[in-house]
Amino acid sequence: MEREKVLDSLIELLDESRGGNGVVALLTGGVGSGKTSLLRRFSERAADSGALVLSACGSFAEEDVHLGMLDQLFGNPLLPPETVTQAHRIMASAADADSSSGLRFDARVAHGICVALLELSKERPLVVLVDDMQFADRASLRTLLYIQHRIGVSRVLMILTESASARPARSRLHSEIIRQPHARHLTLPPLSVGGVAQVLAERLGADTAARLAGACHRLTGGNPLLTHALAEDCDQAGATELTAGVAYEHAVLSCLHRSPAHLVRTARAVAVLDGHGGAEDLAQILRMDQAKVTAALNTLEHSGLIEHHRFRHERAARVVRGELPEDEARALNLEVALRLQQQGKPDTVVANYLLRGGTTESWALPVLWGAAQEALRDDRVDDAVAYLTLPKQESMTPREAAAFTARLVQIQHRTNPAAAAMRLGALGESFDQGHLSTPNTADYLYSLLWHGRLDRATAVLAEPSAECFAGSQWVRVWYPGVAGERPASGRYESTCSSQALALSLSSKYREEALAAAEQVLESCWLIEVPQLEEVVAALQALILAGEPHRADRWCDELLKMKAVHTSPTLRAVITDVKAGVALRLGDLNAAERCARQALSILPAQSWGTMVGLPLAHLVDALTRMGRYEEAAAELKRDIPVAVRRTAFWLQYLTARGNHYLATDRLHAALEDFATVRTLAIRWDLDHPELVPWRLSAAKAHARLGHADQARKLLREQLERCGEERVRAYAVCLRALAEVSEFKERLPMLRRAAEQLQTCDDRFELAHVFASLSECAQMLGDYNRARTAQRRAVQLAKSCGAEPLWRSLTPAGAPAVTDAPSPPSDDSSSALSAAEQRVASLASLGHTNREIGRKLYITVSTVEQHLTRVYRKLNINRRTELPSGHRWLSHAGDVDQMPRHEVASW
Repeated sequence: MEREKVLDSLIELLDESRGGNGVVALLTGGVGSGKTSLLRRFSERAADSGALVLSACGSFAEEDVHLGMLDQLFGNPLLPPETVTQAHRIMASAADADSSSGLRFDARVAHGICVALLELSKERPLVVLVDDMQFADRASLRTLLYIQHRIGVSRVLMILTESASARPARSRLHSEIIRQPHARHLTLPPLSVGGVAQVLAERLGADTAARLAGACHRLTGGNPLLTHALAEDCDQAGATELTAGVAYEHAVLSCLHRSPAHLVRTARAVAVLDGHGGAEDLAQILRMDQAKVTAALNTLEHSGLIEHHRFRHERAARVVRGELPEDEARALNLEVALRLQQQGKPDTVVANYLLRGGTTESWALPVLWGAAQEALRDDRVDDAVAYLTLPKQESMTPREAAAFTARLVQIQHRTNPAAAAMRLGALGESFDQGHLSTPNTADYLYSLLWHGRLDRATAVLAEPSAECFAGSQWVRVWYPGVAGERPASGRYESTCSSQALALSLSSKYREEALAAAEQVLESCWLIEVPQLEEVVAALQALILAGEPHRADRWCDELLKMKAVHTSPTLRAVITDVKAGVALRLGDLNAAERCARQALSILPAQSWGTMVGLPLAHLVDALTRMGRYEEAAAELKRDIPVAVRRTAFWLQYLTARGNHYLATDRLHAALEDFATVRTLAIRWDLDHPELVPWRLSAAKAHARLGHADQARKLLREQLERCGEERVRAYAVCLRALAEVSEFKERLPMLRRAAEQLQTCDDRFELAHVFASLSECAQMLGDYNRARTAQRRAVQLAKSCGAEPLWRSLTPAGAPAVTDAPSPPSDDSSSALSAAEQRVASLASLGHTNREIGRKLYITVSTVEQHLTRVYRKLNINRRTELPSGHRWLSHAGDVDQMPRHEVASW
C-alpha cells in the first residue's frame, strides 16, 4: 500500500525518540485520507515494541468540552493508577478555577500534565497520539503547545493529525509545531490510480480492480474512505461495473461530519448549486468571504468530493442535499435562484430552484412563466403545471393571477380536464372583473362548454368582451343552444377552421372548405400545441366535404406529433375522429377499436359534453357488427345531463335509435329520431350528413309498413343531399330502392353502386350488392345473383358486418370463402391502366362481353387482360377480386373509367 512509506517514517521517528531525542510529528491530509487508519496501525506497532501509547481523538461534538482531549489521553488502562489520579486532580483543579484567572491556571495545568508525561517517559518510551486536533478544545490545545516545547530531550514521540481543512483560528499550533527543530511534517496525499486498484482488489479481485481503477479514481479523487466505500458497494451488489450505493453515501457524509462548519456550509451550497456557478456565486449565496469559500472549495476538491465546483457523483450531491434541514434547504434554494437569475441563467434552471424554495417574489413571476413556456415546447407538461402553480394568488396582481390561472386551465385541459375544471371558478372571477385577455377568454369559454357549464357559457357570450366568440363555428355547430341567435362576428368569424366547417356544410363550396381545412392542419406544426377546437373543426370539414381518407391521414400525422402524444385530451379526440372516419368507410372493426381506445386514453367521465361522440361511434360500430348486448351496455353509461343541450346529443340519439332499429324496438327508434328532428330544426342543424335523421326514420317506418311515409322522408333526404354529396346521396338512394316498385329499384341500385365505388364505404356497398343479388334472383338470373351475393359477403366480412353476411349465407347454403386481402400498393401498381379498368369491372360482376362493350374492346382482349391480372395478383378467379374502386390508384384512371353505368342487369 502507498501508506507504507508514511508508516515507515513514523517507525523511524519512534526509534529516534527512544534515544532521548523527543519528536513531534504533524500529519496532515484531506478528510478521509486514511490518517486515523494509519495511526491505528502505528499504535499497534508501537505498543508491540514496548512503548506506552496514549491516544485521543477530536470530534466536532466535543470541541467545547474543557480539557476533553487531555482527559482522553489518560484513559489508557496500562497507565499507573497514581499517574491517572494525579492527572485528574490537576484537570479538576482547573474546572474549579475562577474564570478571571483561567489563563494563569491553564499554564499551571499544562505544566502539571507535562511533568506527568515526562515522568512516564523515564520508565519506557511514550507515544502521544492526537487525531483530528482541529477539534480540540482551547485548553487542550494550549496544553499540547506547552508540552511540544519541552519534549526535545525526552523519550516522547507526539504525533498530531490535522485535516487539510483545519480552521485558520486553530492554525497557531500548526505554526508553532512546524518551526520547532525537533518537529517533522508528514502529509498523506490521495491514492494514485495504482493505489485505488490495490484497494479494489481486496474485495473485487485483481482483474475487476484493474478495469475499474481509473473510473473509481475519477469518482473519489483517490480518497481512501470513498474508495473503500465504493469497493464495498460493488461487492455487496455483485456488480461488475462501478456502483455507488449506501456505503458511498455514508462515506460522503462521514467526510463532511468530520469537517469544520464553514466547509460543511460550502459543501451543502455546492450540492444545491450543482455546477451552475463558481466561487464568486457561492460567496454571494453564503454571504462569506470569497477567499474563505475558495479555500473551502480547494479542500473539498482535495478530499475527492467535488471537481470543478460540482460533486463528483450525483448520489453524493443528493445525500448532502437530503441532510439539509427543511427551512435551510428552502432558504438556500431561494438564494441560489436569485443569484442565477441575476447571472442571466435560463428560466428553467432558475425556476427549478424556485420550486424547491417553495415561495416566490414578484421578480420570479416572469421566470416561472418563461420556464413554463420552455417546458411546453419540450413537452414537459407536468413541469409547466408545477411552475405555473407555484405563485400564490396574493403575491400577484389580479391580471397576473388571471393570466397564470388561464394558462393552467389551458394546459391541464390537455392532460387532465377534471383538474382544469377545479380552476374555472377563479377564472370566472377574473373574467367578471375584466382581467382576462381575449385569448384567455376563449380558453375559458371552451372549458365551460367542455365541462357542461352551459348557462355560465351563455352568460359569458352575452358580455361585450366575449360576444365575438358566438361566431365560432365550433360553438354554433356543437353548442347551438349557447350560441343562440347571435350573429357571427369578431375574429373567430374569419378563422380558417370556422370557414372550413361552415363551407363544408354547403356542397357548393367544397373546394374552398378543403383548402381552408388543409391550411389549419398544416399550421399545426408551426405552433406550440394545436388547439383542439381548431383541429377537430378542420378534420370534420374534410369529412363533410367527402374526403374521409384525407381526414384519416391527417389524424395519423397529428397523432405522431409529440405535442399531441403528450396531451391525452387531444390524442383521445383525434383518435375518436378516426373512429368516425372508419364508420364512414365501413371499417367497423377499426371504428370499434378507435372508439374504445379514445375512451381508454381519456376516461368517459373526463370527456365532458363531448362524451356523446365516442359513445355514438362505439354504439354504431357494435350495432352494425351485430353485437347488440355490448352496444346496449354502452348505452347504459351515465352521461352528463348537459350533453342533452349540445349537438353531441343528436349523434348519441341517432346511434341509440339505430340500435333500437336493429333490435326491433321500432317505436323507441322513431321516438329518438323524432327528438333529433325537433332539435336539429330548432338549432338550424338539419343537415343531411351531419344529422341524417330522415334516413334512419324512413328505415323505421318501412319496417312498420309505412312505405309512403318512408318514401316521403327519403325523397326529402335526396333533395337535401343533392348529387354533390355522393356518399349521402348513394346511401339514401339504396334505402329508397328498398321501398320502391321493383321496376324502379334496379336503376336506383345501379346508380347507388356506381356512386359508392368512389366513396370506399364497404358497409353500404355490401348492402347494395345484397340488394342487387336479390333483384337478380327475382329476375331469374341466378349466375348474377350468386356473383353479387359473393361480393356482398366478401365486403360484409371484410368490414365486420356479421348480421349482413350471415343473412346472405343461411344454414345449409354453400360456404362462401373469406374475402381476400386487398391488393397491396405494389401489386395494384404492377397492373397497367387497362388491366386495372378490366379488373375493376370484373370485380363488380360484369361478364366479359359487358366489359368489352363498356371499354370498347373485344372479348378476347378482356380475357387476355384478366389472365394477366390473375397471374400478377396470384389469384384464380374473378370472385377473389376486391371491389372495383380499389384498382383505381390514379385520378387519371378514374376519369377514364365509364361512370354512366356500373351494372347492367
